[in-house]
Amino acid sequence: MMRLRAICVALSLWPAASAAAESVALDIFDLSALPADAWQPLGKSDPVAPAQMGTQRATQFICRFANLPSRGGWDHNTALDLSRFGRFSFQIHTDHPQHITHASLYFRSAKGWYAGHFRLHQPGATTITLGKADFDIEDKPTGWHAIDGVRLAFWKRGDTPDTARFTVSQL
Repeated sequence: MMRLRAICVALSLWPAASAAAESVALDIFDLSALPADAWQPLGKSDPVAPAQMGTQRATQFICRFANLPSRGGWDHNTALDLSRFGRFSFQIHTDHPQHITHASLYFRSAKGWYAGHFRLHQPGATTITLGKADFDIEDKPTGWHAIDGVRLAFWKRGDTPDTARFTVSQL
């Protein structure tokens, strides 16, 4: 009887566990489907520009590091329920990964953030996949079900005076 209960409990949890492992391609990088001011630059960051990555519509984020104290960053206000997804994927292209220490994808949820960090090791296109376990919690987010903003940031390496372009698209 105890073994039958354990099997029933395991089966009832199985759909929830498999749903949490689902991956979502972030489609917030197609500027043709968004208002012109969808991505707001932070501080002295440049405005974004529409771009292409192969057949995908994309967004280009330009970092003029001589003008930036520590990072280039942009915010996008949105309303997303990401509670059922376990992983988030997008593609990013740059010719100058050496100009940054790392990049960060943040999800804002009311009074807090989920912060996922990643590195770009080589020039060209790279697929980034971040699992929920890869995200740090900053302050007190309401939850993955109540995402009200996305932030993308590229962290400057040292005193580089150069400009780097990062083109980002969904998969």
